[in-house]
Amino acid sequence: MGGWTSLWMVCLVSALVGCTGADSGAQSDADSDADSDSDGDSDGDSDGDTDSDSDGDSDGDSDADSDGDSDADSDADSDADLPPLRIEAECAWGADVGDCNGAVEGGTNAALPGQDGADSIPLLKEGDQVVGYFYAGSWLAFPGIDLSGYTHVAAYVARDGAGGSFEVRLDAPDGELIGTISVPDTGDWSTFQQATAELSGATGVHTVYLVSADNGTYNGDVDWIEFFVEEAPDDTETDDPDTDTGPDTDTDTDTDTGYHPCPTDGSPCRILPFGDSITFGVGDEGNAGYRGPLFGMAVTAGKEITFTGSLSNGPAEVSGESFPPRNEGHSGWGISTVTTWSNGNAGIAIRIPSPAFDSSSGGLPHIVLLHIGTNDATEPDADKMIDRLEGLVIKVADAAPDALIVVAQIIPLDWANSTIDPYNAAIPGMVQELSAAGRHVMTVDMNTGFNPSAMLTGDNIHPNGAGYQFMAERWYAAIGPLLPD
Repeated sequence: MGGWTSLWMVCLVSALVGCTGADSGAQSDADSDADSDSDGDSDGDSDGDTDSDSDGDSDGDSDADSDGDSDADSDADSDADLPPLRIEAECAWGADVGDCNGAVEGGTNAALPGQDGADSIPLLKEGDQVVGYFYAGSWLAFPGIDLSGYTHVAAYVARDGAGGSFEVRLDAPDGELIGTISVPDTGDWSTFQQATAELSGATGVHTVYLVSADNGTYNGDVDWIEFFVEEAPDDTETDDPDTDTGPDTDTDTDTDTGYHPCPTDGSPCRILPFGDSITFGVGDEGNAGYRGPLFGMAVTAGKEITFTGSLSNGPAEVSGESFPPRNEGHSGWGISTVTTWSNGNAGIAIRIPSPAFDSSSGGLPHIVLLHIGTNDATEPDADKMIDRLEGLVIKVADAAPDALIVVAQIIPLDWANSTIDPYNAAIPGMVQELSAAGRHVMTVDMNTGFNPSAMLTGDNIHPNGAGYQFMAERWYAAIGPLLPD
């Protein structure tokens, strides 16, 4: 956008200089072209581009960026692409405790008077990842939250029994009420569901209070809250015509998460869990690792999904529905080379396209969930790892060009973070390049907020139940809005 501003200034200066010259034409302005404005182009406005609006670009809309809509971002839709802002509830104890997503800094945001008596004050539980014992009238405070543009709030909550609710208030526990989140009966205190509420037009920076409704009971446990913009079912990227008089000349296409890979005919969205033993669920195989809770979230939300792949394991049922056990999680395998534990197998790349995409494995996926690199980290060369990962993603995209590939920044391991950290840091840039080249790919962060001391089994490699729950939540946050009802 800065480049277009500079161009506009150059064109404006040129127009002003032109006003001092002689006019050799029959028109009524001071330049030498055939129109009636003061610049040197052929349209009817006074900027230096070729359309008839007054901004400095030639796309035909009324803003100064280079696309054909009238918002301030660089794509060709009419929304502002405001990303969700998720804040872990434990951030009320300070930014060094939870994943505050940049919204909270320092440790000054713990303000938890609650009711009289220690058992009425919200406390950390479940390995310091969940705020529980949230009695009526207790509250959490999160300062410095910019609510501008957000339309809705969500909370990931659990409750054994009906009737709970949380109020979202501004700047004080009894401040302006901007939303009320009704907490569903999730069956027990360890089963979490997402609950949402509309915000009543809040804007600007505030201290946001999450207040347990004053109804004389515990209203629920809270994992996180999230502010977001509710999109239309097919996003707001409708490429509607501009309201100005100039024609659109931009031709960009969407390569962001506005892409919707799932079917719209009522059939399930086919999801391929793709990776190593963490994808298989080692450490919590009875729940199929992250796949069990991920499927449960989809069922609870009324979404239609199934898993694909050539391997099978997991429970018979989740949330009262038959569980689809397929996956492509290979214990000990790396990206595309032999690793210490792969028994001579040259990485999961050899499973593409067959057998992973075979009809007997469930067919071509609509979404691929890719968490891979843990076994490669025993060979400390992050640059070679990222090169192999890029080759794998391209191979998957070429074999399933309509699939959305969700690439995870992998979970931390204390003994391998010197390799994992630079590997993870390179993933977003790689994904951005592939997306710009027209492939459907996005990133999900499994690393930030994952607590190895509380979320790994004793082998210090595989997640435990809490770790897999964390992963399921991150996957669902990324793909949940794309799943069909």
